Amino acid sequence: STIFLSALLTGCMHGVNWIMTYIMPLKFKKYGKISFMSGLLNSFTYVGSSISVYAIAIFSEHSGWSATLLIVFFLVFFFFFFFLCFFFF
Repeated sequence: STIFLSALLTGCMHGVNWIMTYIMPLKFKKYGKISFMSGLLNSFTYVGSSISVYAIAIFSEHSGWSATLLIVFFLVFFFFFFFLCFFFF
């Protein structure tokens, strides 16, 4: 089950990244800021990745890997549905 959940988690993370760096900037077409927003959101992705390396390490030291994977799993699904709602509404 760990391999399945890790694969599912990775797929969802790629989905969130695609929505955030490709789909969301399209909403700024009328302002002519698609490239700017794409670059800005992509830079937030890199900053978040850098911060999460340390946060995941600290959390896993205190709670173990099962709790860490569970938290990351729920966070990814939360933001995936958050961005889907942002895109469709």
